[in-house]
Parts: sequence; structure tokens; C-alpha cells
Amino acid sequence: MVLLAMWLLVSSPISMAILVALLGLLSFAAVPALQARLLGIADTHAPGAHSVASGLNIAGFNSGIALGSLLGGATISTVGIAYTGLTAAVVSGLGLSLLLLQIARSRRTEYAAVDSRV
Repeated sequence: MVLLAMWLLVSSPISMAILVALLGLLSFAAVPALQARLLGIADTHAPGAHSVASGLNIAGFNSGIALGSLLGGATISTVGIAYTGLTAAVVSGLGLSLLLLQIARSRRTEYAAVDSRV
């Protein structure tokens, strides 16, 4: 919602300052929840692989930064800087959709834990 509001209120410096602050707060507030979810999934499917899961979490964040830079640059070069908020909102919506699909799928499927002693 913050990203969509940024697109809508791009011409208001005060609104943008507030929205940028909210974006930072909400983005960093999500990190512990994402880390906990990832470690929980790793514990279910591959007990003892927490360090690998944590490394994959960081790799995912770095991939997101690279993808965001690529899409932001493409957006600015094609339609202008005012549309970066809309692009970010669409990409965030796609990410949320994938998360919800994953949660729904994991509730339907039971997995056997991997034996880490092999």
C-alpha cells in the first residue's frame, strides 16, 4: 500500500517523506518474520540446515535488490521516475501472491523430514 501511495502522491514532498519513512520501517520490520519463517521451514524439511537457510535468506535479499534496481532502471528509462512506485507495487503484489500460494500449498502437503545423518 505504501508503494502504491508513493505512486499516487509523487508530487507531494511532505507525503513522500512520510511514505519513505514508512517504507523503511515496514521493510525492516518484516525481516525477523521472514527469517523466522525460513528457519521454521528449514527445520521441518532439513533439520540442522539453519546456516544454509540463513545464507539463502541473504541471497534472496540480494537478488531482490538486484531485481529492483533492474526494474527501477527499466521503468525510469521507459515511462519515467514517477512510475517507480507503481512498478514496485506490482512486483510486491506478485511476491505476496507467491507467498500466499506457497502457504496454501504447504498446508495441503505433508513433507517427510530429510535425515541429516546420511
